[in-house]
Amino acid sequence: VGSEMCIRDRFRLGIGGYGGFNIGTRQKLKYSREGKNVKDKLKGGYNTSSFVYGLSAYAGFDGGQLYAKYDLNPIFKDAAIEQRNISLGVRFDLD
Repeated sequence: VGSEMCIRDRFRLGIGGYGGFNIGTRQKLKYSREGKNVKDKLKGGYNTSSFVYGLSAYAGFDGGQLYAKYDLNPIFKDAAIEQRNISLGVRFDLD
């Protein structure tokens, strides 16, 4: 392979943090009313946090890894019960 980076037959592990801004929220509803399909699109603040930040990690072998992401900020401002996002998934690196 020469001087090219090769990810075959290697264990990979990554841990880090992230941050960003929530630039908009939308809600799309699709339902049936009196036998007709209805679509509603709503835009609004929904009392969500503007700044998003958290921790992330991944681990895997070759080009496929499992990842986890945890938001440290609550989803909604001024909520009676604080709720946070947790994301789990699979990621694939392409050569």
